[in-house]
Amino acid sequence: MKTFCCLAIALIVSLPALIAAGPDSSGKEEPKRELPLWGQPVEGLRLSLRSAQTKYAVGDKVEVQMVIQNVDTKNRDVVDTDPRLIFEFEVKGPDGKALPLNKRGKEIQENPRVFEKMTLRLLKPKEETAFSLELSEFYDLQNPGEYQATASIAVQQQKDTKKWSKLSSNPLTITITEAKEKKDK
Repeated sequence: MKTFCCLAIALIVSLPALIAAGPDSSGKEEPKRELPLWGQPVEGLRLSLRSAQTKYAVGDKVEVQMVIQNVDTKNRDVVDTDPRLIFEFEVKGPDGKALPLNKRGKEIQENPRVFEKMTLRLLKPKEETAFSLELSEFYDLQNPGEYQATASIAVQQQKDTKKWSKLSSNPLTITITEAKEKKDK
């Protein structure tokens, strides 16, 4: 009876993990989802660049999300405004070369509305804030292949508030496929 109880308890305890990593309806083993990747912490903050999809068809809007997390033990302020005005991106095309801004990206960069609605957002320890934007609004992502993107933002230094440091994200790989190929979600 003791052995049966121990096995039953072990099964109950491990059941959620077995379900999460078990086979899907096709019988194939479902890959474990990794936690979001982060860039290196700077000034008590870290940045993650994410996308709900890994594949987009040519012509799709490529939406990305930038998440800033406070990994410090103290409250931190971050700039809170239109993400197009505070984040910088580096996007490399399928050939590995950095892509230039497209026409719309240049217009936004040349005519920033920086002081339109710039406020500070207080982040408590372990708290996150997220910004979303359409990356394809800034870069022509029209050629099939893999693109690598990173985001960065300036953050105020804690010891000298007149100085700023660069906070960079993890690299994000986005695959652009021919329009007829199926996208994953």
